[in-house]
Amino acid sequence: MIDYKGTLFFVSHDRYFINRIATKVVELSEDGTRLYLGDYDYYLEKKQEEEELAEYEKEEEPQEKTISAGKKILCNQKSSKNKYAPCNEK
Repeated sequence: MIDYKGTLFFVSHDRYFINRIATKVVELSEDGTRLYLGDYDYYLEKKQEEEELAEYEKEEEPQEKTISAGKKILCNQKSSKNKYAPCNEK
């Protein structure tokens, strides 16, 4: 199979087999399909990076909302003291 030049679509639970044969990995999920250009180890590495990035972004979102809310409070306090000096900070 390694010398085969055509396209071969296979499903396997044997990661060593996949690493020897695959040059692309297609992931099927509820969200759709994702193509990874590489063997199974490459797929696992990229998948972990994507999960870590998603977790980081998930943690950052509440912090950004808190900062934004704090800025709005400060802006409201500044504008209530001086009607002619609106808060333009973003």
